[in-house]
Amino acid sequence: MSKTIRLSGRSILVPPGLSLKPIIEADLRVGRDDIVGLESDEQARVRLRLEYSADAGRYEIAEFALDRGQLPLEIGGALLRTVRVHTIARRAIAYSLPLWTIGIIKLRDKQRLGMLEDFAPFEPTHPETLHLTALVYRIAEISNENPALAVAETMGLKQRTATNWIARARSAGYMTTVVDQPGARRIAMGLMEKMGMEPDISDEEHQAFLDSLIGRHGNG
Repeated sequence: MSKTIRLSGRSILVPPGLSLKPIIEADLRVGRDDIVGLESDEQARVRLRLEYSADAGRYEIAEFALDRGQLPLEIGGALLRTVRVHTIARRAIAYSLPLWTIGIIKLRDKQRLGMLEDFAPFEPTHPETLHLTALVYRIAEISNENPALAVAETMGLKQRTATNWIARARSAGYMTTVVDQPGARRIAMGLMEKMGMEPDISDEEHQAFLDSLIGRHGNG
């Protein structure tokens, strides 16, 4: 799938230690996974601009345009109702996240698949645990996912317990205070070592990381 992603603006540091570009502009070719009204072999073109809102704590869709290209169809209400706008936006948002966050995403994937039976449980009151909880929450929030579900899956918790951990992280200030980014990166890369994975990330692993953020848990 062809794509052009452009990040611009002065970098901002988002609690609890994520460096982001405030503006994402994307030009994407999308198919039936993103626009249900298309046929299986059809693709349309989407152009969008996302702007980070500090008040909302996530990227907001500032502009969204759909171009039928050479397809023999009209961009009408029936087709537009089948466009998974936030799923498409999530693809662009994935490119804004720091590369080191792959450790957090991989932990979530492996936990969901039951591949970490010997993984040592997290200590709920440990500062690094609270920092990681806030990181997982914020990544999900930025990506327009369910943050509590993301924490539960990543940390290997029931959702009610995850909600309690989120409250602890919030009370400790991790949700609103910018903690040092090197500390956040160190925690994420430490997860790679705990999972028995090389901390160096290949282009293929990076692309798999980006793909893992697309359309997860809902296609709204």
